[in-house]
Amino acid sequence: GIANLVDKESTPTPAQAMHHLGATGLVGGGFAGYDFSIQEHLKLGIEWFMNATNLNASSYQNYADLNGNSPVYTAHMKYNLGVRALPGYAFTPDTIGYAILGYSYGKFNIQDNGNYGYVSNSIDENGFQCGAGIRTPLWNHIYLRTDVLYTLYASSQINGISTNSEGNPGTSLISYTNNFSTLEADVGFVYKFD
Repeated sequence: GIANLVDKESTPTPAQAMHHLGATGLVGGGFAGYDFSIQEHLKLGIEWFMNATNLNASSYQNYADLNGNSPVYTAHMKYNLGVRALPGYAFTPDTIGYAILGYSYGKFNIQDNGNYGYVSNSIDENGFQCGAGIRTPLWNHIYLRTDVLYTLYASSQINGISTNSEGNPGTSLISYTNNFSTLEADVGFVYKFD
């Protein structure tokens, strides 16, 4: 699928400011689950999922420091995994439209080499996922599935080191506050057992 990562990041240097960063790229993974029939047309699916990604939201300075390096801040999403419920409605015996509600655990790396300060750290975040999708048959036990998902992760705060007037690491701590979210459009294939 295709995913968009948004990082609403704030630091107190040089003044308290919010930075809105984004990146779009590919995401791939898998899921396994089970469907229940509640009534003739009402369905409920439960599934576990895991996705790998290589999304990098970056902010570059348009100048070089005294060492000739261009400072850059990067938020990198590595993967997410979790569990979700899919309450659905069967339009035909095999074509089901469904809502998606679930929990997502995301792994992020934060690096800054002097853009706002200096930090290199990993962040583990819990998030809420919601969306919608449809599943329809292709051939025998193979189905085509399309989903649109929005995931909002909890706010996190990590400490880094400030920059001094020369753009090098300073002596005081600064905090990085991150608010991550993703928007995904996924297409997948499902094998449904009898």
